[in-house]
Amino acid sequence: MKTTEQAVELGTEGPILIVDDDPALLRLCDRVLCAKGYSVHTASNGAEALRLAGKEEFRVVLLDLKLPGMDGIEVLGKLKSAGCRADVVMMTGYGNVPTAVEAMKMGASDCIEKPFKPDDLGSMIEDILLRRHRTIDLFDDPVVAYIQQHATEISSRKDVAVRLG
Repeated sequence: MKTTEQAVELGTEGPILIVDDDPALLRLCDRVLCAKGYSVHTASNGAEALRLAGKEEFRVVLLDLKLPGMDGIEVLGKLKSAGCRADVVMMTGYGNVPTAVEAMKMGASDCIEKPFKPDDLGSMIEDILLRRHRTIDLFDDPVVAYIQQHATEISSRKDVAVRLG
């Protein structure tokens, strides 16, 4: 069972980015997550989100599906192609299952349907960060890191062994 102290401690690993064109939702998410000790940044559109992600390494990105300009799926694709390692949670008020499935295939970690309860948001973020914290040692392992970066080029364990000596 996780404690509040663990959740706050995990918040020091990096900030959370919230992307939504609804100012009231941005304020609510910011207030809820800041109260739990997380550092929070907000963006009201995809272009602003991509600009912030280029400057900062986020641990979690809460990304609305419907945004002005480019939609959340397009932003997700650009984040992932730019090497963003954040856990991306798609937010939708439309309950669109096929789109949520598409987002998961593109690398989203989870989806949450709006409107959501503040406690549900806090719990979901804590769960994501705790799960991430448990696997952080794997990301630090050079073998695992190499495999993750070159998965499509590797055909055997020997390829990894030769490359890493």
